[in-house]
Amino acid sequence: SIEDIAAVNTRYFVGATIRSGAPYVGWFNNKAFHTAPLALNLVYSAILQAQCTECQLHVINKPLPYRLDTQLKKLNTGLNAGFQLAFNTGFAMAFVAALYIMFYIKERTSRAKLLQFVSGTNVTMFWLLAFMWDFTLFVLNSLVYIATVAIFQEEGWSTFEELGRAFLLLLFFGYATLPVTYLFSFLFSVSATGFVRMMFVNVLSGAIFFTAVNVLKFDGIDLVEVAEGLEWVFMFFPNFVLSHGLNNLNAASSTASSCKKFCDLLGPQCVVDDLCSVDARCCNLEVFSFGNVGIIRNLLFCVLIGTVSFSLLFMLEYGVLQRLFQRKPKGSTGPKAGPQGTVGSEQDSDVLEEKRRIANLSRADIDGHNLLLRDVTKYYGNFQAVNNLSIGINHSECFGLLGINGAGKTTTFKMMTGDEEISSGNAWVKGISLREDMNRAHRQIGYCPQFDALLEDLTGRETLRIFALLRGVRKQEVKNVSYILAEELNFTKHLDKRTKAYSGGNKRKLSTALALLGNPSVVYLDEPTTGMDPGAKRQFWDVICKVRSTGKSIVLTSHSMEECEALCTRLAIMVNGEFKCLGSTQHLKNKFSKGFLLTVKVARGSTDAQQKRVAGVKDFVMSRFSGAVLKEEYEDSLTFHIPVTDLKWSQMFGLMESSKQELEIEDYALGQTSLEQVFLFFTKYQRVTE
Repeated sequence: SIEDIAAVNTRYFVGATIRSGAPYVGWFNNKAFHTAPLALNLVYSAILQAQCTECQLHVINKPLPYRLDTQLKKLNTGLNAGFQLAFNTGFAMAFVAALYIMFYIKERTSRAKLLQFVSGTNVTMFWLLAFMWDFTLFVLNSLVYIATVAIFQEEGWSTFEELGRAFLLLLFFGYATLPVTYLFSFLFSVSATGFVRMMFVNVLSGAIFFTAVNVLKFDGIDLVEVAEGLEWVFMFFPNFVLSHGLNNLNAASSTASSCKKFCDLLGPQCVVDDLCSVDARCCNLEVFSFGNVGIIRNLLFCVLIGTVSFSLLFMLEYGVLQRLFQRKPKGSTGPKAGPQGTVGSEQDSDVLEEKRRIANLSRADIDGHNLLLRDVTKYYGNFQAVNNLSIGINHSECFGLLGINGAGKTTTFKMMTGDEEISSGNAWVKGISLREDMNRAHRQIGYCPQFDALLEDLTGRETLRIFALLRGVRKQEVKNVSYILAEELNFTKHLDKRTKAYSGGNKRKLSTALALLGNPSVVYLDEPTTGMDPGAKRQFWDVICKVRSTGKSIVLTSHSMEECEALCTRLAIMVNGEFKCLGSTQHLKNKFSKGFLLTVKVARGSTDAQQKRVAGVKDFVMSRFSGAVLKEEYEDSLTFHIPVTDLKWSQMFGLMESSKQELEIEDYALGQTSLEQVFLFFTKYQRVTE
């Protein structure tokens, strides 16, 4: 019955029915392979042993060999180990190559790379050393890969010669893929995002394209010419070149092996060359050729990709590409604020005088300035971020650059450090043009960026040592110089901690120390005291004053008006990419003062008596100072704003002194409008960016 057959199939593979006078019947379970010949062998063995108990029957099943053309077709089916190894290697290397992008994205976005350039590192040397290190790591990875493949001794991947060819192809692939990865690092600002997208590009251009080309070559699809055309297109992708080349190496070895085996079957007189007349695929199996199984084309494309990528990388770093593709701007956008607060094209007299002075300087005069900007302009497309800045900064001068976000301070700093190209105009550091020789100018510049450009896995001591050596400090002096700076800026006890553990204030101190290393002529400090406590700020100010007194020029940006008044010998307020005023703090307060501030403190007493004194002071100030406005009142303290008056300082102080006893005034202060009020007066004309 059917039930009995099902039970037998679950228990037995073969069986037999032997009856006297009846044919012998062999049974086999067709659920397993080779059960039919096993059943037949079982019946024959039973018959033999019935006649001769000591006799045995051994049966060997050996399939006939495939025809040569069938064997060669199997090599292109994608089912052989060599094809799968080529595919999987390309897939794995997509991940390996993408890993290299992460550090360079982080180094660029943290501005640590820019800080190295400013410290004197040559751009070409930076990338060549980076490539040498990365290539060394890649070679080690490739050796591990080759050793792993050698263990399994697959056909085509077993001999020293075969593995050596694969290793050679990997080396050329490394030369091609690393500079491509460096170029792609400029497209991303987050390391993890860059890794994922780079990996996707590598997988798509490698494993996916490789599979697509080989599928088109399968029998039945008959698109070999299309596949060969796509091969030339995809050869510009390093990962495809690798997989394609490894597959060619496998095809060459496997084809040679199949042809040799077939030749052995024909007899000892046969040589492989004789098979060319039988199948053309047995000819031209030289690996180092341009043939179907050769890898010379792959190696040349690797050299081409690597060389072009390096060329583009250096053109990008030296600003050549930016200048080639820079569009001529149509003009600036946004309103302009005049010096007296009116919207228009009128400029402040001090700013115009400085422009005229800079325009008429001789070459010797330019060399005499530590820093000089002449009509420096920056466009982003048609948007004018910086508009014709001209300023000359002399020795022992601290120049303050003030402005709210969007005014152009950051862009100006980027141009002065070489992080951005100057669209028009020029700038010089110690007579060295930033547009013509930025590398040499960097040796004269110290830079403390707005956001700490520190490698967080290094300690403060290691960071100082690296940048001191980059700055050209003698090796035997590095330790002493580092300690002196740390002591001056008060972070000595944190020197051996990793910078990731530093507080915000200590990171700013370390960044400032890096800017002061190597005795630069010009020091850029972009909001250096952010995150510092008041005591640390005061100590920092003392250090900057000492540095300034040694003849260095300092360019400072800060949101603290107190800091600017304490440190700056001159300052400028930027609005919409232009200087709206220029001069010392006292000069600006004198020129743009909108009145005076009078603060009065009356003597304390009973509530009624104190109220009477306060009322008396109010009446006195309102009557004696025309237009006076009470701005603030708190118990016994009053603050008045007095508009511009014809009264002299001596007259105003005389009025207050003559009435001090009568009004029972305990103390008073009379002063100009603060620098902050001058700053706010100009910045209200800053355009709003969308």
